[in-house]
Amino acid sequence: MKKKYELTKAQMGVLYSFDESGNIVITDKNYIWGHLKINEMVDFKGLKEAVNYCLKKNDSMRIKLCLKDDKLYQYFESHKDIDFETIKVNSDEEIKDLENEIINKPFSMFDSFLFKIAIYNYKGESGGIIIKLHHVIADGYTIGMLLYQIVINYKKITSKYVTFSYKDYISSEEKYPSTRRYELDKIYWNNMFKKRIPDSAYFPSKKTKYSMLDANKLTFDIDENILNSIRKFCKDNRISMSMFFMSIYAVFIYKVTKLEYFFMSSVSDNRRNFKEKLTAGMLTNTAYFDVRIQNMKFSDFIKEIYYSLSNGYKHMNYINNYTRELFDEYNDKRILPTNITISYQKILFDKEKMKINCDFKGDSNVGTYASDIVIIHVLEQNDNLKIIYDYLSEKYSIEEITQINNEIVSIIKQVISNKDINIQDINL
Repeated sequence: MKKKYELTKAQMGVLYSFDESGNIVITDKNYIWGHLKINEMVDFKGLKEAVNYCLKKNDSMRIKLCLKDDKLYQYFESHKDIDFETIKVNSDEEIKDLENEIINKPFSMFDSFLFKIAIYNYKGESGGIIIKLHHVIADGYTIGMLLYQIVINYKKITSKYVTFSYKDYISSEEKYPSTRRYELDKIYWNNMFKKRIPDSAYFPSKKTKYSMLDANKLTFDIDENILNSIRKFCKDNRISMSMFFMSIYAVFIYKVTKLEYFFMSSVSDNRRNFKEKLTAGMLTNTAYFDVRIQNMKFSDFIKEIYYSLSNGYKHMNYINNYTRELFDEYNDKRILPTNITISYQKILFDKEKMKINCDFKGDSNVGTYASDIVIIHVLEQNDNLKIIYDYLSEKYSIEEITQINNEIVSIIKQVISNKDINIQDINL
């Protein structure tokens, strides 16, 4: 009998949604997918071997869910090579149809693998691989990690690579309450809350009643010239692109809500050490950080955001695991510390280094994870940058989200054109 493990906090956060009656249920709708299109002759035998080796090395890909005495658990299936079919396609339309088929194919949530993989042959000349993973076994970092491992093994850049077991991550979470880290994290949040609990960040809406079941997704491309100016600004000020966008959205929230002290959250940096960087699986926890608006230069404000967000990541385990207890202690009835989450993901696929002519794309499902929350994904991929909004479609209109993004771009233009601009002088 295989050993059963409880699910981690990160896994539990993506496993549930609302059904049409408003009940909380386990969902097969939360997923992430990636598509690697190889624009050269493909050795399909070698590609299948690379995929199987990847599944063998990353045990989180072999997680299955089960119920025992009406309680949810997970277990790890032993590895066995899969005899993947090579699907023949003859047009870009057929590739798109296959991609949609894989993305829309539902998962069997219990005692079944929580991945879908298709390998295709395009006109006998090239090919590719499409992977869909349930979020309970993978986060955004994982999909890039897996495709990178497949490529370097397939191109024989290396025949072996180092990975770590997701079981280690499960074990570290189980041990957390008995560690010194737990005590320090608890002190950090209690010291903050005793002074004043930050308000919850939000985007204003005219709607007071809306469904938390229906979500939409809008994607905007950042102009190449603006992107180059942002990169120059970040280089000149020795800051990361991630910190730049966190600060831009913080200023926007202040301008539209007049809040001067509030919580934001980030899921951008999900791996905090070398071991976690080599661990596939659902490691995404939310880092909450406090934002205090003062009359200062925007370039100095970014440094304040960096300090606050660094502390948020350092101490995030406690507020993620004991949110309800922490807020109850201070008689705050909110369900989440904040209603806005920003995810900054950077996917750089060095084709020359990996000796492959390919294109890569990927995305996640549309959804706000059963919460009254706006999720903003800032996705930097090689020479382009996209801003993607997941939002409740009954709370916000397409026009409202478009206006939000237009105002974000306006703030960016003001900041990059005047390096000494003060927060108070930024206009919408």
